[in-house]
Amino acid sequence: MKKHKHRIAPTFQLPYSSGPLETLNKIKTLKPIASSYRSFSSLRPRILLACRTTQKAA
Repeated sequence: MKKHKHRIAPTFQLPYSSGPLETLNKIKTLKPIASSYRSFSSLRPRILLACRTTQKAA
């Protein structure tokens, strides 16, 4: 740990996150399932469920 402290410490100090990349990976894992959906409007709730994301009311 001490050997890599200079690499680990900035992750707690910087406001950047790998969250958007992880979301893309989850969507990629849904691609095989996507073929069973007829349209994107049907697939969209499944993607949001997999990413645990809710849409704000307009």
